[in-house]
Amino acid sequence: MSYKLVIVDDEKEISNGFAKYFPWGQLGYMVIGQFQNGKEVLHFLKNHETDVIVTDVLMPGMNGLEMAKELSLLSPKKKPMLVFFSAYDEFKYAQQAMEYGASQYLLKSISFDDLIDVFTTIKDKLDEEKAEFIKMG
Repeated sequence: MSYKLVIVDDEKEISNGFAKYFPWGQLGYMVIGQFQNGKEVLHFLKNHETDVIVTDVLMPGMNGLEMAKELSLLSPKKKPMLVFFSAYDEFKYAQQAMEYGASQYLLKSISFDDLIDVFTTIKDKLDEEKAEFIKMG
């Protein structure tokens, strides 16, 4: 099972590198979009089913926290899993992200192996949710 993932970061080099060079396919994900701010993602989500959003915190237009707040208003069925991937280690950002339902707040300095572990765990959780949904019919 492959899950649909979008990357949101206003730094194109980071976004492109993360999309191209991280082994998403091997982990069970498919990158279906890259965006530079939260507004672009919210517009995209109106017409595209998305399972996971990986977002930066601070971006122009609509930052990751503002986007997370908007996403928190969606019904649980339509709400993608949200992972913050940021250079900012300020507790207030992580706290706000969790308040809005983020499943992870990762620092960009995280090791490659730890990143693999995090996204493997997220996929396992998505697999469990999907299996539960299928059981319920």
